[in-house]
Amino acid sequence: SDMLGTASGYLTIRDSKGFAPEDMELNFDGRFSNLTLNHYNYKNIIIKRGEFANNEFEGKIDVRDRNLAMTYDGSIDLNNMQFDFDLKLDSADLSALHFMEDSLNAKLYAEDIQVDITGTDINELEGEAKITDFYFTQKGQDLAIDQLSLTIDRAEERDSITIKSDLVDAQLSGKFDLI
Repeated sequence: SDMLGTASGYLTIRDSKGFAPEDMELNFDGRFSNLTLNHYNYKNIIIKRGEFANNEFEGKIDVRDRNLAMTYDGSIDLNNMQFDFDLKLDSADLSALHFMEDSLNAKLYAEDIQVDITGTDINELEGEAKITDFYFTQKGQDLAIDQLSLTIDRAEERDSITIKSDLVDAQLSGKFDLI
């Protein structure tokens, strides 16, 4: 795939069991000096703790790249597409990381991002995300939000999306698709 490129580093397997993906259990840590993702070569990725079993990952990862400084601590369940993690985003240069056009000069910061969301498709997403001390800048335009929360509830007869922040509060109710 074009998304993933070369990598240079190591993983230390602390404990393992099984060879088939459905039987595999791994406990590991490691460090990547280089990892190319989305045509950007990330530096200094440290896996402080990693566990993979039953198509579920749980771990703690630090990234100390000049264009991305963050700490991830949480889990991803690929069976149920459940994401439950805490992310400290010290800085992210979205243009340098190829998530936005270079000319936009977009940067993002967030003290804390907490996510507990489940869903195999954007129109089935359900759960909650909270962001504390969010700051986004693009071409000299700044947006700062102290607190932002998003809650998505799904039911057979009615869905609800609630957004709360120091800038706006909104609630949508009914049956709808996000895309």
